[in-house]
Amino acid sequence: MEVERYSPHKHYKLMLEWLTAREHYLPPEDEMPTVGFVAHLEGKPVAMGFIRRVEGSYGQLDGLVSNPSFPGDLRSQAIDIVVENIINKAKLMNLKCLTATSLDKNTLERSIKHGFVKLPHTVIAVDLTAGAQILTERENCSKNNKFKGGY
Repeated sequence: MEVERYSPHKHYKLMLEWLTAREHYLPPEDEMPTVGFVAHLEGKPVAMGFIRRVEGSYGQLDGLVSNPSFPGDLRSQAIDIVVENIINKAKLMNLKCLTATSLDKNTLERSIKHGFVKLPHTVIAVDLTAGAQILTERENCSKNNKFKGGY
């Protein structure tokens, strides 16, 4: 598989198609991280993912998504390649640490293979667009499509 840098002009609409097929949140273009990678097989995009920069030289692995028209084993290989590229780029960016969150069991299992460790923390969020309502995974996050599984 080949890998290229994410380009909003080239890949954003494609990412929205994949997310729509999976019934995930569709992020506006201005919410997209600027650093990302796309894995291709024979010129066809298979998976993509991003680094979201965080203050203090930290980053978040974000937005892993794959092309639902490819078989699972190829999507898995492509995601691994994207994650490897993200980790290498994060090192080149002199980031201290990458974090990630996921509800997907396969993603959590895969992360260990790439050196991630499970932390004892619980992720919490507040939706500032809804008047600072505290979100919980089961009650509010699933009701607010923006927080339904991220993207």
